Amino acid sequence: MAASNNSALKGLSERSGVFRGEDGLLYIPGTKRSDGSYRKPIRVKEGYIPQDEQPAYENKGVKWQKERPACPGLYVEPTSTEDAPTGNERNRKKKEARKKAAERKLIVESDPSSISASHSLSDGVKGMDITDSEPKGVVEAAKRLKNLRKRLAQINSLKEKIDSGELKNPDPDQVRKVGRRQEVLDEISELESL
Repeated sequence: MAASNNSALKGLSERSGVFRGEDGLLYIPGTKRSDGSYRKPIRVKEGYIPQDEQPAYENKGVKWQKERPACPGLYVEPTSTEDAPTGNERNRKKKEARKKAAERKLIVESDPSSISASHSLSDGVKGMDITDSEPKGVVEAAKRLKNLRKRLAQINSLKEKIDSGELKNPDPDQVRKVGRRQEVLDEISELESL
């Protein structure tokens, strides 16, 4: 077998990775395996180009960019990329904004008695842009009003269950929730007046 390897590889090298054997045909040389045995040389066609020597595919847009004439004023390359924020910076800013909003929402939902209605409303007003304050403020107020009405309905149903005796031993959280009924009513009336 070693003799056949040598005879196939004795030809002249026309390009890297492909050799012409004594019989005049092109071959990819045999290689040694990790276990010590040899692979046979592989015969290839005349116009064969090994895969690692194949040029990378370029689509029409890339070819056009390479072939386009360099006319002054046709294309201006950006001189400084420091002015524009990168994708990572934008993503980081968005993530921070989402975290802050989630924290505010969590604080208000977990214990609304710690934050007065006027205080939370003033925070909402501070966070609004002046340029588009009406649509954003109206939408936020409508969402808040909807949430408060839903909370009021839950409080009323909980109060009815306690009064009717259906719920004999309410949890301390449930008692606190019923106790906040007036605060929710005040905040609803405040939002409706806007």
